[in-house]
Amino acid sequence: MLQIIFHVPHGFVNFKYHGKQLERLPLHTILMELLKRPEFKTSTACTAIIHNAEALVHFLIENPNTCFKTYGVAFKACTQTLMSEIVTMGRKSNGWHFSAQKASSKQIEGFLITDMSRDLQVHTPQLWHVLSAMLVSNPTCESQQAHYQQTR
Repeated sequence: MLQIIFHVPHGFVNFKYHGKQLERLPLHTILMELLKRPEFKTSTACTAIIHNAEALVHFLIENPNTCFKTYGVAFKACTQTLMSEIVTMGRKSNGWHFSAQKASSKQIEGFLITDMSRDLQVHTPQLWHVLSAMLVSNPTCESQQAHYQQTR
């Protein structure tokens, strides 16, 4: 049984696990263990963390002491995801990889922007989201932005 005692002296949390008192553990260590260990998967604490993850991230972003680090982590994660999706679409197996110098007229004629957009939307959803948001980022096009947000 897990019992967390939220007495937080100097950034550390004390808690008990199967009757054994564990003291002065950093909060992030406890969170990582709760989310990582299979025996905690259905625990109330783990469920609460998962349920409130978005609110926690928003709090970290809005807090002046943590916003810079939180944005840094989020930006790095987004960049890695987008780079991975770009690499995926650049593979020869996806049919997008051909040399412009060596392209045949048949390849160029067969290239359809609608096919490309459909492939992007299906195979690279995060990249599609970013590109779509950038394309409708004109402040005078608020109705397009609203429509885009509704269709996501």
